[in-house]
Order: sequence, then C-alpha cells, then structure tokens
Amino acid sequence: MHEVRQELIAAPQPNRPRLQSSPSTELFDQNGGGEIPVAQTKAPPSSLPHSLIRSAIRLIEARGHLSSEARLDLCRRLLANDPSALAETGWGPEFTTLPLDERHYRISALYMRMMPTRRRQQLAAFFTPPHLCDHVFERLERYGYDVSQHRLLDPASGGAAFLVPAARRLLDQLKRQGLSGEAVVERARELLAGVEIEPGLARLSEMLLADVFDAELRAADQDSLRVVNRANGLKISGSEQFGAVISNPPYGRVFRASRATIARWQSVITDGHVNTYALFIAAALEQARAGGLVAVIVPTSFMSGPYFAGLREYILATSEVLEINIVEKRSEVFLDVVQDTCVLIMRKRGVGAIVDWQPPTTMVVTAGKSRPLGCADLPVSGRRAWGLPTASDEAELPLFDDRLSDLWEWGYQARSGYFVWNRSRARLTERSTPLAGEVPLIWANNIQPNARIELQTRKGGTTASKGQISCVTLPAGSSALIRGPAIVLQRTTNRSQKRRIVAGLVDAEAANRFGGFVTENHTIVVLPRMDTSQLVPIQTVLQLLNSSVLDAQYRRLSGTVSVSTKVLQRMGLPPAKLLLRHLDAGKDEDTALRLAYREALS
Repeated sequence: MHEVRQELIAAPQPNRPRLQSSPSTELFDQNGGGEIPVAQTKAPPSSLPHSLIRSAIRLIEARGHLSSEARLDLCRRLLANDPSALAETGWGPEFTTLPLDERHYRISALYMRMMPTRRRQQLAAFFTPPHLCDHVFERLERYGYDVSQHRLLDPASGGAAFLVPAARRLLDQLKRQGLSGEAVVERARELLAGVEIEPGLARLSEMLLADVFDAELRAADQDSLRVVNRANGLKISGSEQFGAVISNPPYGRVFRASRATIARWQSVITDGHVNTYALFIAAALEQARAGGLVAVIVPTSFMSGPYFAGLREYILATSEVLEINIVEKRSEVFLDVVQDTCVLIMRKRGVGAIVDWQPPTTMVVTAGKSRPLGCADLPVSGRRAWGLPTASDEAELPLFDDRLSDLWEWGYQARSGYFVWNRSRARLTERSTPLAGEVPLIWANNIQPNARIELQTRKGGTTASKGQISCVTLPAGSSALIRGPAIVLQRTTNRSQKRRIVAGLVDAEAANRFGGFVTENHTIVVLPRMDTSQLVPIQTVLQLLNSSVLDAQYRRLSGTVSVSTKVLQRMGLPPAKLLLRHLDAGKDEDTALRLAYREALS
C-alpha cells in the first residue's frame, strides 16, 4: 500500500507578490503579440467539435428517442470504434484517429445532448472541453499538485471531464514506476474519486475511465475502476479528505429551496438567493484538506453580484485565492451555452493568519499562449465586490477607497427598470397618445450613448411605428412612475461590446409630456435623489457615465452580462468638487476624471 500524501501546505509555491506590488498576470492570446508567454496549455483543435455533435444528434433523433441504456450502448460502441456506431453518428473513421481526450469529450457531450431536454436542464449538464481541463491541471501543478500523491475529488463529475485527464496523468506516472496492472488499478482507486447524481452519467464516467485503464483492468481481471459514486455531490459524508477538488458544477438558481438546504449552506446564501454553484464551491472547500487545492469553473457573476456577497466572504475566510482565470469566449466553449466563466483556483487555509495576496488573473482562449493582464482587486476579507483587470488602455484605479465618492454622494440613486413586458402583455399597447391611466414606456433598445431618449415604440422609428409610442397601464399612485429627467442605461451588455455602460437621457420635456414615464426591466434608471441636492448636473453625469474611464472602471467590477444596479451605485467616483474644477477648466470628461481620481488618491 502506497502512502497517500494528503496535504499541500508544504507544496512549493511560485513567488507571488503582496497587495501593494503590481504582479504580472496572464492573458491567453491566440496570436501571442510578441509577448513572452508565462503559461501554456495544449492547443485544442482549430474548433471544438460542437457542430459535429449537433449533426450527430440530428441523425440519431431522426431514428427516434433513445433510452438511457441505448445511449450508453452507443457510447460503448463508439469507444470500441465500432463501424456501425461511427455510421450512426456520421463521424466516420477519422474519429478513431483523434486523441483520447478529444474522443472522450465528443462521446460525453453526445450523451449529454441525447438526454431529454428537461432532464438536461434540471442537471445543468454542460461538459468541460479538454483544453480547458488541461489548463486547470497545469495551473494546479504550478501550486504543488501531484496526481500520484494527492487524492483528487470531482463532486459533480458529469462525463468525467476532469477524472479522465487525471487518470491519464496518473497512468503515465505509474507506468514509469513499473507497477503491475493490478497495482495500478489499486493505486488509482486510492487517488481518484468522483460523485455524479445522474445514474447514466455515473456509468458513462466509469466507461471512460475503463477506456484509459483498459490494459491494467484486463490484467487485474476487472471490468471497471469503480471510483465514481452515484450520489449528490452536496451530500458527501465526511470532510477534509482530499488534496485537490476540481469541478465544473451545475449553474442555476434554486427556487423554493428547502429549509434544510438554507440552514446547511447559509454561509454562502445572500438575501435568500440560492445558487447551485455557490453551494458546490462551499462543498469543495469543505472536502479539501487544509492546504489542499480547489479549482472550479464557474460564472464570473459571483465576483460582483450582490447575491453572492456571502459566497465571496466565505471564500476569503476559508481559502487563499490563487488565480482567477477568465475564459475569454462566451460561446462555443461549452456546447449550447453562452456564459461568461472563469477558473477560480484556491488553497484552503490551514493554521495561521490571513495572507493578503493579490491573485493573478488569466484570460483563457482556445489557444495556449499567455501574456500579462494585471492584478485583481480583492479585499482581505468581507463581502464587497471583486475587481478584475481589463485589457483597456486606461490606467487601473482603486475601485473602493474611502477617499472616493459615488453616485449616491453626488445626489443620485440607481434603480432597476420596472416593467416586465412578457409577464404583463395585457397592460402594453402602442398608440400616439397614452390614454387615462397609461404612461409611456422606455425600452432598452431606445437608448443610445450620450443621446436624448425619444418616446417611441420598441422598434424605434420604423415606418410601421412612426408617430406611435409604447404605453403601459399603471396603477394610480405607483412608485414606479418617473416624473422628472433621468438617465436610463441598458442593463444587459457584455464584455465583447465596445461599451459596457450605454446611457441616454430622458429630459424634462419628454418626462413631463404625458405626466411621467416608466422603463422596462432591461434598463437601470439613475434618478436625482429627492432628499438632497445634486452636486453634479444630470447632463454631466450622463457624459461621465459614457466616458472611457468609467466604462473601464465598470468593466473591472462586472462579471456578468447584466449591469448591476448596486455595483453602479457603489462604484468609486472622484469627489464632485475636484471633478467639476477640472471640467470648468475646459477639460474633457475622460481627462477630468483621470485628474480628479489622481488628485483624490494622492
């Protein structure tokens, strides 16, 4: 029996800077751009095989629905390179020439897509491509993970996306040690563990692992490794068992969570908002030993979203954040998913004081080179948002500092748009003049940066809607009615757009023409506060929100496609007096902001 080294406390760490310095971090870049690469992952195929998987699904569905057993049988035959299975999927003999991890990914993703749609949505089953898995292992190895020494757990193993590359690495090392097939199997069972709630996926995981250890299992006269437990990854007994925990957990909000769930995971639940991946992060940290490593692929929304404040606090209290590696592409990384994601790498805290590291950040794309990007802005502890570096040319400024102001102090409040049209269609109409009890509605796509927002329909100024405006029936005395000028922002933008903040102005004339207006839920409204005076004129606030400087600042705080009302409200701004002095001296908005920030922070 080999001794399994459980702890990573003494594992070698790269030299990493403290908070006050400016460490280089990494940005994966397809072209390299002449930068010296500081990390490298195996380059994937020129494009992920998602189109081939979709075409295979069309061929299979044309012959009718497959049961779970039939799906597993097809996968088993594909693993065996059975000609009939290759014909059924349309993949042909070239499939047999693919590297093992790419064949396994295609098979597991095919199985997932063959599942009934509702079941697939319930499980949030979307698997991790090989190049991203390899990236995770290479980063973990940088922090001391050794597959032949440290026990590994994937608590949501799905199609064994992480277990298979771990198995390949382990097998290579054990072969070099000259172990017999039976000894290799025994050692693999000591070091690898997976948990999967869906019975078919648990069996598929075992099939894929058996394909890796095929010769060793035959030598040991066994048919499977038996390391994937069919269970709920959030209900694993015991804790602090593993040197490394890796997972791409299911994403999604849990509605009507049970009292037991809320009580069990209350440390990562904020304002009653329960998200599955937050629970899995907490479970992963529980299962890791002191000094152990945890790597999860999760949406970037947790870094700034108000409903993840408890999760951020829990992560900082229980671990040292080593890296936050941003996955650059939003689409076609995961099959049939458009999602901003990151690889979050942590080391579970052991005995000792909190270490105030500034974690490096990596932008991952579909090729393997990297270049420096910058430092993330994390607090030592607490619930505040985490700031990310960006590729912007703007100098990075502190996001949170007691010397800075914010929109609230300037005399403004931000609130979400009111009207959810697809839930209240009967209240929505189009006409040239609102009737009694109706008010105009502003749509997100009516907004252009730094422009006056006209009252119109959702389609804008098209011939069919010319002279018409969208109107909503509004209850008398509704607090949603806006009676004065206001800045309205698009609430849904993404980091690939030229602007993350897109803000226009409903001026006093438009606001008062029909006694007020409302906006739809895909907008944010910035309103003058009624309890104080405004230190900065509303037209100036509009221009500042549309500036390059504030757009860059917001990008560092926004980890999701939705512009966060709370983040916008709390984003650090220069004191009004300093800013207005530079504007009054004739400086443009960007220059005035840079000078005012610098002066406030000096």
